[in-house]
Amino acid sequence: MKILSGDKDFGGLIEFGALWGRGKVIILRYRIINTKRIVSDLDQLLNQEEKILLSKDSLVIILSEAGYRVHRHGKTE
Repeated sequence: MKILSGDKDFGGLIEFGALWGRGKVIILRYRIINTKRIVSDLDQLLNQEEKILLSKDSLVIILSEAGYRVHRHGKTE
């Protein structure tokens, strides 16, 4: 299942709530919507973190203009 949402409350449910640990989720937290920048950043993220994306059953990645961070059950990288 894939979901794309701009709802910050939905992102909060995944990151901190009952949906935590239920799959692989990338939350986009961009202040300014620049499609080319987001696609470029997402492509770079997928290439850099391919190993972790393939090896983990569940994780949350927060991607923004400032970079990204990976949350795995109790860990942040």
